[in-house]
Amino acid sequence: MARIIFVQNIWVDLAGPMWISSYVKSKGHESRIIIEPDTRKIIDEVKNFSPDVVGFYCITGAHRWTLNVSASIKERFKNILTVFGGPHPTFYPPVLEKPQVDIICRGEGELATLELLDAIDGRKEIKKILNLSTKEDGRIIANNTRPLVGDLNTLPFPDRSHYDRYTYFRKSTMAFFIASRGCPYKCSFCFNRAASTLQEGKYVRYRSPENVVNEIEEYRGTRPLERVHFHDDTFILNTSWLFKFLELYRKRINLPFHCNLRANLVTEEIVRELKMSSCFAVSFGIEHGNELIRQNVLKKNITNHQITNTADLLRKYGIEFKTFNMVGLPGETLEEAYETVTLNQKIKSTYPWCSIFTPYPGTEAGDFAIRNGFVEDGFNLDSIPEFYLKRSVIKQDNIRQLVNLQKFFLIAARFPRLFPLIKILIKLPLTFIYDAIFSVIYLYNYVFKLYRMKTGEMIRFNLQLIKSVKIFKKSGGA
Repeated sequence: MARIIFVQNIWVDLAGPMWISSYVKSKGHESRIIIEPDTRKIIDEVKNFSPDVVGFYCITGAHRWTLNVSASIKERFKNILTVFGGPHPTFYPPVLEKPQVDIICRGEGELATLELLDAIDGRKEIKKILNLSTKEDGRIIANNTRPLVGDLNTLPFPDRSHYDRYTYFRKSTMAFFIASRGCPYKCSFCFNRAASTLQEGKYVRYRSPENVVNEIEEYRGTRPLERVHFHDDTFILNTSWLFKFLELYRKRINLPFHCNLRANLVTEEIVRELKMSSCFAVSFGIEHGNELIRQNVLKKNITNHQITNTADLLRKYGIEFKTFNMVGLPGETLEEAYETVTLNQKIKSTYPWCSIFTPYPGTEAGDFAIRNGFVEDGFNLDSIPEFYLKRSVIKQDNIRQLVNLQKFFLIAARFPRLFPLIKILIKLPLTFIYDAIFSVIYLYNYVFKLYRMKTGEMIRFNLQLIKSVKIFKKSGGA
């Protein structure tokens, strides 16, 4: 029996570690997941659990904190292996060159992690395990990837028991579930384009409707569940699966739920079925108000007509909707960014969300920005901010105004009469004030209203968030 502990600093129940944890535990190993931004407390947890492996789900931007923590662990515990999984090592394998990283996992982690723990338990070599890259005498051994997990029903339900250690999760009245893996679309800003070719096998896979409903029922039997959120990239992709699932969900669960969809797939029949099944809100991507930019630059392949039709149908059936948007694209003008605001005004988005474009590794748009000199002088992956809502690394004359527009995006979209004033305000160097305004908007509209957090839940969430941010900054992660 081998032991693995997953370390994270964000207050989200991460699907990857939960699924890996349940899988390796079902095969006789021990696992633990902890949320702790304070390195000293992480060291104490590692000492008490005495694992063979410390695992990190690593996102570009957050990788600096992860590397710092990993270095502290390696300094204190010489025999523990550190494994980095997630988007950052998957699309930037050179992170393995760092001395505090022993192994990286590219792609899905269940089978690779099990083989690693089996090898440790049996004192066998680990350098040939598919999906894993290791080091030997300073030389990197990069292995091929294995086929994707074909039948998701063969995996045990994600292990949520670790998060129940924390009051925030234990008392939460909402929960996130995932019914599928993969997305068939090739948006230039998304990792799915590269991920779809990383491992052999069918990239888009669904759990059976019964399997998903069984998991929700099991969860509801032990926790105060009132709202369900599905994190699938495109929940309505397979209509045959969708209608079977919704019928079963109505009969056995029938709780208010939220899901993601794509405007080009929406029909009135789908919206009607969602409403009949207690769907209270959906999210879909607009990304940009200029159709040419959306099609040719972002490769979204969704028209303005499809977006307005989707919004009309959702309003007809009383379903709220969140729209995903971005500003700060390489070469984007203010007038082009204003088109994104205007389209959200036109469709009356309930929750118009906007992020700042970031050139993440493994994305076509990110590679384009770097290759064509649209990034700051001296740019490297350590330049990428922890949060894609804070600042931009794009180098162009109007970038400060575009970043400021992002802070006011919801107000501009929801209250068109204030848009002329906002166009003036974004030219002022009041970054700290605008950041504070955005924080309030974010917490109220997306945490409190969209996710329907109760007052006690939101207080617990904010306290943990403030604590994490303070410790994160002290640790050098920002």
